Amino acid sequence: MPVSCKKAVMVLGMHRSGTSLLTKILCLSGATPPENLLPPSSDNPVGYWEAESVIAFNDYLLEQTGNTWKTYEPIPENWFKDKKRNTDRKRAVQLIKDEFGSANLIALKCPRLCRLAPFWVEALQEAGYDIASFMIIRNPEEVFRSLAARAESPELQSTSVTHPTHAALLWLRYVLDAERYSREIPRTIITYDELVQKKSALLEVFSQKPELGIPTLSETKKLSIDSLFIPELRRQHSHDGPELICNGAIFDPLQKLFKYLQNEDLNTSFVVDRLNNKMNRACRNHKYFCLSKRSKENSHKYVYEKIAPYLSEY
Repeated sequence: MPVSCKKAVMVLGMHRSGTSLLTKILCLSGATPPENLLPPSSDNPVGYWEAESVIAFNDYLLEQTGNTWKTYEPIPENWFKDKKRNTDRKRAVQLIKDEFGSANLIALKCPRLCRLAPFWVEALQEAGYDIASFMIIRNPEEVFRSLAARAESPELQSTSVTHPTHAALLWLRYVLDAERYSREIPRTIITYDELVQKKSALLEVFSQKPELGIPTLSETKKLSIDSLFIPELRRQHSHDGPELICNGAIFDPLQKLFKYLQNEDLNTSFVVDRLNNKMNRACRNHKYFCLSKRSKENSHKYVYEKIAPYLSEY
C-alpha cells in the first residue's frame, strides 16, 4: 500500500486507564476528534473523546465474537479473516468518513479497540490512512478502583466492575491484546502516571518521531495541555480505599507485567504471547467449569488461578 499523507492515531488502553485524557491531549496537539462525541459524565469530566457511533459499532463487533466489553474470551484469528468482515469494514470506512471527514490527522479512541485493532487497522487503511498507535497502561489496581467506584453512581452502575478478579482479568486481556495487535505499526507505550506528570513535555518528545504523526507543539498548545489536568480529579490510587479490595494480592502478580511493559525489550513479544496462550487455554477450560453452574465470581477465580503462576515467570 502506498504511503499516505493522512495519519490516524489509534489510542489503545483498558477502560479507566487515561485513554480519554490522552486523546484530548492529542486533539489539542492538532489531531481531529470525531464529530459526534460521547458527552462527559460525572466520572469523566474531561470528556471521553470517542464517537458514540464507533462505540456502538464496536459493541456490535464484540457481540459477533461472543464477547462484550466486560468479557475476556479470546477472539479467534480466523474471525478477523472471515468474509463477513468485508461488509463490516465497509461500514467502518463509512463511519470514519462520517466522523472525520477529510481530516489529515485523526485520533481514533475507544477502549474496545484493544480487542478489535486488526479490524480497525484494515478499515483505516482502506479509508486512506497510515496508522500509528499510542498504548497507555495504568496500574491495574487503580483501574479496578475506578471501575468499582462507578457502582456508587446510578447513571454509571451498569458500567461498573466490582469484583477484583474480574477486573484483573479484563485488564490482562485488554493489555495483552493491545500489545499483540500493535506490534506491526509505529507505536509508543506510555503510562497514565507519565501522562499526568509530563503532559506537554511527553508530547513534545513524541513530536520528534515523524512516524507517530504528532505535530510540533506551539507555546499556546503547551499551555492548553498543561492546564488540563487538575490533581483533585485523580481519585483512585492503588494505596487508597482498602475496603474495595477483597484480596489486595490479586493485583500483585500483575504489577510485574505492568512494570515490564514500560520497558520493552526483545523478549516482550515472547512474554506476551506466552501469557496470551495460557489465558486462552484457561478460558477454554473454564467453559466446562461453568457448566457446573458455579457463580461468576468462582468462574473468574478459576481462570485467574490458572494464569497467575505464569505472571511472574519472566
